[in-house]
Amino acid sequence: RSGAWQARVSVDADEAPASGAAVVVSLGGTSFKGTVFRAGKPYGRVDAFVVGGAGGLAKELSPQAFRNATLRIVVADALGLAGEALSAASEAAMLGTLVPAWVRARGTTADALTDALGPFGGTWRVGADGTVWVGKESWPASKAAGLRVDDVPGLACKVYALDTFDLFAGETFDGGRVSRVEHTTGAERGRATVWFDP
Repeated sequence: RSGAWQARVSVDADEAPASGAAVVVSLGGTSFKGTVFRAGKPYGRVDAFVVGGAGGLAKELSPQAFRNATLRIVVADALGLAGEALSAASEAAMLGTLVPAWVRARGTTADALTDALGPFGGTWRVGADGTVWVGKESWPASKAAGLRVDDVPGLACKVYALDTFDLFAGETFDGGRVSRVEHTTGAERGRATVWFDP
């Protein structure tokens, strides 16, 4: 529910994309916009690790002091330095919160977002469109549809066969609040391993 999505992709292709290249990972009718973290072509197939967004969330930022600023200013400053974009679907009320004084510590962009939003009960994550959503969880109902095919009590998760790949963390699905989703696809129908909020 907090952070950037990640994807490990293995496909037939002539060349591996360069690190830092913008890519779109398509799963069924759902597209995920991200950036290649690393890629290679072992055994004649391209194997790539992709992170959501523009790839700037691991960038180290310098300390910065803010006075009488809104969270929108604090968040936008960090995202701008990292080359990331704020989602238009972010919670306006949270972004409008006034912060009398704030000092961003030296650290990654991801750390800066977590540190700034945490005291106000906020969180952040990278959406499928590659932008960074900021706000408090409202747990909307998921549009995903499918069947539960397995329970894994030892890992505290459940496995579903989904018709589409549009189940996301921060949604309500099968009577629970989705905290994490791992989509897997290949020759068979897609599977989603889901961890629910306790």
